[in-house]
Amino acid sequence: MLIGISIFPISVQAQNYTSWYNNAQERIEELRMDSYGIQIFDRNGEPYTGEVAIRMQKHEFPFGIAFDFSQGAQSMGNVFSTNNVVQAEKDAEIYRTERWGGYIAYAIPVEAGKDYEVTLKFAEIFHGGNNARIFNVRVDGELFLENFDTHAVAGGRDIAVDRSLVVTSSGNQILIEFEAVVDNVAIKGIVVEEVDGDFTLRINCGGSALTTADGNEYVAEAGFFDPDANTVASNDDWRKATMYKYFNAGVTENSFKWSGVQSQPGPPNYTVFENAVRWAQKVGWELRGHALIWGGNDNHSTPNWVRSLPTPDDIYEACKERVLRDVERYRGIIKEYDVVNEPLTGHADWLRNEVGDRIIWDSFKWARSVDPDAELYINDYNVEYNWGQAEEYRDLIFEMLNQGAPVTGVGMQAHFWDCCRPGINELVRNINIVAEPGLPIKLTEYDFGGNLTQAEQAADYIMVLTIAFSHPSIVGLYHWSLRDGWAWRENSGFFDRDGRPKLAADTLLYYTKTKWATNFDAVMPANEPLTFNAFHGNYTVEAEFDGVVKVFEVPLLKANADAVFVLNEEDAVVKGPQFLETELVGRNSVRLLFDKPIDGNSLRGSNYRFFSSGNIGVEAANVDPDNGNAVILSLSSNVSSGQYISVSYFPGSLRALDGSVANAFGPEEIANKASSVGTTNIEQSRVRIYPNPATNNLNIAYESSPFRISIFNSMGVLVYSGTSANESYSLDVGGFARGMYVIQLTDQNNQIRVEKFLLK
Repeated sequence: MLIGISIFPISVQAQNYTSWYNNAQERIEELRMDSYGIQIFDRNGEPYTGEVAIRMQKHEFPFGIAFDFSQGAQSMGNVFSTNNVVQAEKDAEIYRTERWGGYIAYAIPVEAGKDYEVTLKFAEIFHGGNNARIFNVRVDGELFLENFDTHAVAGGRDIAVDRSLVVTSSGNQILIEFEAVVDNVAIKGIVVEEVDGDFTLRINCGGSALTTADGNEYVAEAGFFDPDANTVASNDDWRKATMYKYFNAGVTENSFKWSGVQSQPGPPNYTVFENAVRWAQKVGWELRGHALIWGGNDNHSTPNWVRSLPTPDDIYEACKERVLRDVERYRGIIKEYDVVNEPLTGHADWLRNEVGDRIIWDSFKWARSVDPDAELYINDYNVEYNWGQAEEYRDLIFEMLNQGAPVTGVGMQAHFWDCCRPGINELVRNINIVAEPGLPIKLTEYDFGGNLTQAEQAADYIMVLTIAFSHPSIVGLYHWSLRDGWAWRENSGFFDRDGRPKLAADTLLYYTKTKWATNFDAVMPANEPLTFNAFHGNYTVEAEFDGVVKVFEVPLLKANADAVFVLNEEDAVVKGPQFLETELVGRNSVRLLFDKPIDGNSLRGSNYRFFSSGNIGVEAANVDPDNGNAVILSLSSNVSSGQYISVSYFPGSLRALDGSVANAFGPEEIANKASSVGTTNIEQSRVRIYPNPATNNLNIAYESSPFRISIFNSMGVLVYSGTSANESYSLDVGGFARGMYVIQLTDQNNQIRVEKFLLK
């Protein structure tokens, strides 16, 4: 939502925008910063005059990312059914449907301290032989079935087989996890019965609620899934951790499209979309709804059943029902929509050609009739180029406004390609054209060319990022491709296939967390507020009272410009344990180091995620017996040498002994050197590169001299090369351009260490 930024038409002329671009930082400070003040009082009402640390936590300007989650409380994995008769002693109907996937987790609500018999129902209804499907099952973190082959155990296909155990619940739920070894897991039903009690819950996995011929009532699975309880990290787990660290807003990629909620005639299914909605609410993100009407002549944009309706009027009425129904459903929850997507000539224009241009402005009117407060955007592509359709887009927006369409914003998708990389003059010129109607603009689907080097991708991104953040008409930047292998275009992600951040990801963090963030320490004046300029966003203020550091939350937003915030000690919370570093211990444990002692009773293995290319989970979390400030994560199997691994934590139960609560961290890379053959990595603990961020001098300490030093800028260009004959080395970097750098140390044994550092 646009708050307090003036949007105005910009006169478009043939001109060179290089000087405009070079003055970006000056415009940014005018557009994205304001003056604020704080005063702090202790519990006795006395002014606080000690040191404070002010840190940005979240930008007001949205740096968003597109995503969908396949997993949530309502759904995980996939379903399959058979018409074959399954041999079973009772409840044979249950074995004809299944829930299958690479990983599935259920959380069954129970009472703590009671005994329950858990029965898992299996039958192989797809494969026709042994060793085709093998999986493991864990119950409350303990291995129950290992390398379970349903076909082999049952003695053939379409034969039921059950496995049961008794569990004493230590909490208010029993966690049941299925993880694939070969192919996928498959489960037909779950029965949980209280021992010597009245509670019985029967779940029909992969099917609807039913009563069997034997008289047993089964419920559907919705609401019993718990992807957050898993020990083995899923792709969705990696997405969540990475997005939370790097971005601050979201847009659904496919799950809110018409084909995503109603691919067939009949009731819509919002399950996948609502996985995204719930997570966005959990982390405090705004989520864009993309897209209500996308008028292409294909099933993905306009479902087949819609395009097959008898008349244009029938199609028009179906569109009306879609918009009214879904905007009404999410009123107050989704605050911004791409109402019409890609209507320009030759794009997804089948719908407007079929039913007339009225579908464009009427869609906006329908949306406004059920949600008077939502931001309503039009969205299209190839409007960033001189050879594209910026003028046609501008003219369409003017026509929409003339037709009374309550359009409140414009999306420029900003897909760039190997052939068509962004240029300053071209991009700024066409933004200015699209800005002529006077509406705010968001770059809604940014990605870069796939056949570019990381340095080229980062260079393109810096240009687009700088233009977007410094342009008075642009109020947000959303990114479309998170990780290679998952992206719609190969090599267009910000992370590689192993989840390793590319230079563009490092650039994003630097610009949004450092260059365009206000972070500083100061001493509070005695009798007046501390005043300062800050980038718009949500901040924390840390102050120490009687030896205890406490944290205030302060909204330094555009709407609060020039405000003085009065902070009282009783409204602060004790600063939680801060994550410092991580390391691999042996091949099957990870140590996490914090700045204060950890409460062992607060540790839950399921709060942590270990990311690797293998199927490795976190089995347990315990305080390190040799260091009370450290946590040891026990892994389910050994980690292979050399693979990229990382770890994350999302706020759960982790507390320090003083009761303070930890914040989220990660994904954090874990050093994992390759085998001793050939080039190896220098262990992280043997190298110190400080200060980081640096200003004028950079110090390097490594115990094995001599070693060679190579420094590369964010473009991948070598900017320094030298050799240190001693264990410590000091380098004057005051003349280097400010920004992100990569330093590589190579010792006489050909061991290397690569680190990143920042120059402020």
